[in-house]
Amino acid sequence: MFFLVVIALFLVAYAIMMLYFSWAWEYLLSHELLVCRIDKEELDRLLSKESAEKLLSVVVVFRNEAKNLPKLITTFVQQDLPQKYWEILWIDDFSEDESLEIVKEAQSFLPNSCILRNDKFSHIFSPKKRAITHAISMAKGKWIVCTDADCQVPISWLSAILVYLKQSDAYFVSMPVHIFAEDNFFQQWQAVEFAGLIGAGAACIALHKPTMCNGANIAYKKSIFEQVGGFTGSEHIPSGDDEFLMHKIATQFPLRVQFFKSQAVLVSTQANENWKQFFHQRKRWASKWEHYQNSFAKMLALFIFLANFSALMLSFWIFEKTWVVLGLLAFKLTAEFIFLSIVLHFLRQKRLAYWIPILFVLYPIYAVFFALISRIKNYEWKNRHYERT
Repeated sequence: MFFLVVIALFLVAYAIMMLYFSWAWEYLLSHELLVCRIDKEELDRLLSKESAEKLLSVVVVFRNEAKNLPKLITTFVQQDLPQKYWEILWIDDFSEDESLEIVKEAQSFLPNSCILRNDKFSHIFSPKKRAITHAISMAKGKWIVCTDADCQVPISWLSAILVYLKQSDAYFVSMPVHIFAEDNFFQQWQAVEFAGLIGAGAACIALHKPTMCNGANIAYKKSIFEQVGGFTGSEHIPSGDDEFLMHKIATQFPLRVQFFKSQAVLVSTQANENWKQFFHQRKRWASKWEHYQNSFAKMLALFIFLANFSALMLSFWIFEKTWVVLGLLAFKLTAEFIFLSIVLHFLRQKRLAYWIPILFVLYPIYAVFFALISRIKNYEWKNRHYERT
């Protein structure tokens, strides 16, 4: 009976947290600047005093992305922000396909772009972090804006970001990302789960407790990156170029980490194409939490694991305490449904809400599995093998 009470407390606390995140998403972030398409003359007036220099440096690290780069390049060409305000720094991370040639051809449409190369591979220094650090050292902009090679960005992405940065006091800005999901279970399941991660990360930032963000859509001040020492301290960890940096900045400037909740900056990314790719990606994500220096982020990861583990353990009492078990599960499902529904609606994916009950059943198994497997297994990323450190 004692264990059932403990499990019940974990599940009730988890459901309350989901409702708290829903409130934070809806109300603490509801007054953010919602930028629609910006009139070029209005933008020029706003930025007239700084028109002589680049303000944004967009950083894109790519490796074997020949399939996806043309789509990203198209969305860059369509940006409504005049190119005098921004530049693109492409970093080739030892691509073995036609990615480099595609980017070189794009320079005729994007004369404000520069191509860099990772000089050498090292298992000591994360290739992506090494590439970003090199790009930032060459960047002319005051702000670094990051996205991934498998993404597509909206037409007002950069203009909206720039206006927000001019009107806020942020040093690090996290922004929304959604997975483009076709009509199949595998991609739609990823999209719903990913929406939960984006929503939870945004809610924590709104509560001034930054935990998660996504490197496919972040911006930070170049001088602050240099001031906190960049990726020093996490350079040996292959991933985490987004979250570890956010945690470092939040430690010194807790109120300067913000979430820009606007559909004008909503970036689309590709779903994993197969189960192997998905497996290694989630293993990589799960392996990061033990390296967190942010104590709240570490405790939240542990709490979510214990809550999902508790949901699995309820099966031992399903026949003995049927109504108690069903009541706890119903409370958890209701809280998750409310939270995921409002996030999916913002991400323009409300049609996927019917997957939430299925995710409710599968997610505890999935969450516990990856939390455990990340402790004992290595993973692959971009056709490279990494040892868990």
